[in-house]
Amino acid sequence: MIVLKGQEGYYSRIVTIEGTEFRIRELDDDELGLFLRLVQEAGKVAGVPDLSPDDIADGGAMEQLLRSLTPDQQVAALRAQRDALDHVLATGIVAWTIAGVECTPQARTTLPPRCKVPIARAIIADTILSEDEEAFLPQ
Repeated sequence: MIVLKGQEGYYSRIVTIEGTEFRIRELDDDELGLFLRLVQEAGKVAGVPDLSPDDIADGGAMEQLLRSLTPDQQVAALRAQRDALDHVLATGIVAWTIAGVECTPQARTTLPPRCKVPIARAIIADTILSEDEEAFLPQ
């Protein structure tokens, strides 16, 4: 059954990780704006002004960036990365099938990293138009 945006229980798709289902939705404009500002802040802290949302969700890219930083900068950059990912998860996860755990914004940020990154990528992908969708728009 399809639920429309704005209706109770709306979600854009289901992401399954290790048998657990996560119902997600795209970020609204304000939520996306805050995420992009958090990414920008992470870039400033890491000394990489052109850090992208993809870099935030890519462990390999962040690992390479961290190698060139001092320990204090590394901690600050990782905190900024977590803040950005946690914002996406807190706002973009609608429901889950984790038994006995209510899907609150706070609980969503306590997911292990192996779950956070693929879910955040899916939420961002649903938020930002694909090339095919952009091609559909009138020029």
